[in-house]
Amino acid sequence: MQVVAKGAGYDVVKAGGANMLQGQNGKIGQELFTGKWKFLVKSVQRTDKYMLRYAVSKFELEAGDNDLVIVDCRFKNGVNEAAYIYFNGLGNTALTDMEEHSFTPHYMDTDVGSAETILPGAAKDFAIVFKIPKSAEIKDLVYTIEPVNLSKWPKTDLRISLKP
Repeated sequence: MQVVAKGAGYDVVKAGGANMLQGQNGKIGQELFTGKWKFLVKSVQRTDKYMLRYAVSKFELEAGDNDLVIVDCRFKNGVNEAAYIYFNGLGNTALTDMEEHSFTPHYMDTDVGSAETILPGAAKDFAIVFKIPKSAEIKDLVYTIEPVNLSKWPKTDLRISLKP
């Protein structure tokens, strides 16, 4: 066993092997502040159809034999200058379930291509759409905040509990 830092405390885990990705932790409705960026999961919806809300082109996504999980988010620039930020669902962004599976984003519902300049204090609302098995019990969202200029600001991973 080994002791690892977890949030403001410590946890004992099995030594070696792959462990859960660590990042700043939060829950639905809690705005996380990393020292540079603010991030909020506003809501989570599980459905079989979803009409895009933020994208310029509005169309409906269908789950087929799966479920769609829509994670409605808000990013806010907390630095004193404009930041060019990716909104593409890459990095470590994933939905996890109670059986230790992870699911990458199926679609990013945003009104920009892959990145946007966010002014100081400005916010960006968007949704991440996941396609998961009907049997999956949702656990966490792992979200990577990824500035385009990584030499100035590093990537930041967040883990948000999606359990009520």
